Amino acid sequence: MALAALLALGSVSAAACADDTIDAPAAASIVVTPAHVTLAPGQTHQFRAQGAAPGSVRWRIDGDAGLGAVSSTGLYTAPPTVPAGGLQVRVLAERTDGGGAPAQAGVSVTPPPGGEELAMSVIMSDSVRARAFYVGALGFTDGGAAASFPASILRMFLYRLGGATLKVRVYPRALPPQNGALTAANGIRFISVPVAAFDSVVARVSAAGFAAPQVRTVDGVRTALATDSDGNVVELIDATTAVGRRLEIGIVAADSAAARRFYTDVMQFPRLPPVRGPEPVAGGAEQRYRAGQTILRIFTPPGTRPDGPNSVDAQQGFRYITFTTPSGMEAIHTRVT
Repeated sequence: MALAALLALGSVSAAACADDTIDAPAAASIVVTPAHVTLAPGQTHQFRAQGAAPGSVRWRIDGDAGLGAVSSTGLYTAPPTVPAGGLQVRVLAERTDGGGAPAQAGVSVTPPPGGEELAMSVIMSDSVRARAFYVGALGFTDGGAAASFPASILRMFLYRLGGATLKVRVYPRALPPQNGALTAANGIRFISVPVAAFDSVVARVSAAGFAAPQVRTVDGVRTALATDSDGNVVELIDATTAVGRRLEIGIVAADSAAARRFYTDVMQFPRLPPVRGPEPVAGGAEQRYRAGQTILRIFTPPGTRPDGPNSVDAQQGFRYITFTTPSGMEAIHTRVT
């Protein structure tokens, strides 16, 4: 505080000069926690601003586009794909009143070891509508067309999210659709995708001409079931209400004990605890396993159902999973036999 003081006859008097000011108290500093995290492509992490009241902080990413996104509450979402060497990202938090310097946290986004960890195939009838749904509405990264097959036999398009790849296969001949309801047959029945901009994605699905997803909330977690142009189901998960969720694959099985033996003993996938939120498949306890950066969800609802056809190209829908195993095929074959 600047002060002009006059001393006279042992007394003190003060007169403020015209340009004297009283400085405002220094803005309290804020600290972002944690200071650093390491994520896989497509993963999310919730940062906190210590020392600031709710709503008094503005979050942003330091740098150009392509470094991911951060929400107004500090939920960071890593980009779905990264260079081979990974990315280093700075997440900044600054006071909305402009006081103090921004606080920051670091994020290392690293690709899965050994490259792609998991790929899943879906057979669809229309490549244009498939791209409109998975890339335009849901935000998958377009990996272009694969040149593995002649167009007269098969066209394959690659869409990526995190360490996983969705292989959209389109055959020149018409194939029967997948059985309708999620519990109508055993096999891969749906995928679950966490999205940071949940309401925007739900709106984009409708705006692109697909059926409007119905939002459900259970235990504070919001989800919505969306269907692509061939009726394949994608569960959208609000990442701001379900922190840490990843790309997940929903499988309906006939026998829960047999499924547990296969994924635990043969594939040796770590089993995970249950999570909060709506269950897309009613009835039967859910088993959860981690396959690299992807989660497998196994449901065994009551009743009997037909198994999916063994031939890959027998019908439309989610057909098979390709997983790069660190232990090698010989070890898996030994455990199967």
